[in-house]
Formats: sequence, structure tokens, C-alpha cells
Amino acid sequence: MLGNHDLAYIDEEFCVSRFDEERYKPLKEIFSNNSELFKGACKIGNILFTHAGASNEWYNSYLNLHPELSNDSIVQNINKAVNERGDILLSHSAYRSGDNKYYSPVWLDYEELKDSAVHTISSYYQIFGHTMMPKNGQIEKGYNWACIDSRVVFEVDAYNPKQTLKVFEDK
Repeated sequence: MLGNHDLAYIDEEFCVSRFDEERYKPLKEIFSNNSELFKGACKIGNILFTHAGASNEWYNSYLNLHPELSNDSIVQNINKAVNERGDILLSHSAYRSGDNKYYSPVWLDYEELKDSAVHTISSYYQIFGHTMMPKNGQIEKGYNWACIDSRVVFEVDAYNPKQTLKVFEDK
């Protein structure tokens, strides 16, 4: 799932902290040559995967800007937003040093989901990362979401209905 840091290597105007100038050219080449592999969202069954989670508030604001997309799926729309890389994708709140009202799927902070003012899209169970949790490898769960510590790499077998997460910790 493409996230805020990845987008800085795809689009020079997408500035983020921890940008690695030394690795910029090889990373840009990897993203450019394999763009079909990198998406903003995917869905397996009723599970929505994004980098940072998707809120109703952000999604509705995106559809208000693009009413012609209202019949498209949420995955198609999040991927369009990521590909367009417009201002709405840059939206992030004070939890991430921003001042926006809406929190995009590359910036949402799981702490915001604990706040009753922010709601995940209720028709999906969401799995995302983006956040270094207090404890390495921690998974924080909410009503219809799970945030996996961003320091952990995981693999999901999409073709196995009885799947389990295989966790590979960076040691």
C-alpha cells in the first residue's frame, strides 16, 4: 500500500519528513517501472487494506469533489486519489502536525480513530499501518479496524480463506 513516504519518491511535490535524498533516484525508478504493483487500497472480501486507514469524513469529502465517481468502488476511488495526488490526499490533522479537517488514507492516525469525531467506513473491516506503536510488533484493534505497527512487515495469503498473518519483524 502506497503511503505518505512512498509518494515522495513518485512525485517531487509530495514532501514528507525522513525523505532519503541518497536513495531518491533508485526508489523513483522502482516505483516508476512497477507502478501497477503499488496501490492506495485493495480489498479482499470485506477487508479494506490501506496505508493509514480511510475515514468516512475524508471519503465523503473526496466524493463531494468528484461526484462523477459516486458509483465507483471505494478501492477504485482511493486509488484514483493516490494517482491524482491532489491536495485532498495531503490532508492530515493535528495528530500528524497538520491543520486539515479530513485525514487521507496516507495520513490517518489510529489515535484519530479512537476519537468519536472520526469514523472508519463501517461497511469494511480495515487493516492498515502507518503508525509506530508504543510496543514493537503491537497490533491495536478498534471496532472495525486493526492498526499494525509500521515497523513490522507482514504477508497475507489472499487465496486462503483461513489465512493467518505471517509476521516478519525487522531485527
